[in-house]
Amino acid sequence: MLCGIFIAVIIGGIAGLMLWDHMQQGKKEENVKAEETVDSTPKGQEDKPEEEQTKPQEQSKPVAEEKIEEKTDYIIPESASKLLAVADIQNLSVKELNYARNEIYARRGRRFKSQELQNYFDAKSWYHGIYDPEEFDEMYSDSMLNEYEKKNADFLREQELEKDPEGYQLDE
Repeated sequence: MLCGIFIAVIIGGIAGLMLWDHMQQGKKEENVKAEETVDSTPKGQEDKPEEEQTKPQEQSKPVAEEKIEEKTDYIIPESASKLLAVADIQNLSVKELNYARNEIYARRGRRFKSQELQNYFDAKSWYHGIYDPEEFDEMYSDSMLNEYEKKNADFLREQELEKDPEGYQLDE
C-alpha cells in the first residue's frame, strides 16, 4: 500500500514538473514574440526615410579574429586534447599557424622574446605569463606539455614551414 502511494507521489511530481516546464516554455515564446515586435528605429529618427536614418556602424574584424573569438579566444582550442590533422588547420595562414603553435606554450605560462607574440597573448584573458622563455624551454617544456601538445607543436611548425619555408617572421 505504501509503495503504491509512493509511486503515485513520484508520478504526480514528474507530471507537475512537466507542466511547469511547459508553462515556462510558453512564457519564453511570448517574450520572444514581444521582442520581435519592438520598434528598433533610433529615437528621433522615426519620421526620416530609412536611408537617412543613422545605423550603428558595423565594425568588421579580420576572419582570423572572428574564428578565435568564436572558439573561446583560442586559435585551436583542442590542441591540448587531440592530435591535429591537416583538415583542422588547412584554412590557417602562416601567421596563424605560428601563433597557434605558440598558443600551446602560452597556455602553460611561457613568456615570449618577440614583442609581437607577447602583446598578442597579453591581450588574452586566459594568459598568465610566468616563465621566461629560456627557463621554460630548458626546464619545463618537456614536463609541462602533454603528448598531444608536443606532437601538435611539431605538426604546426611543419605545416608553417610547408606553407612558407622561412616560416612566419616575428619581430625580435
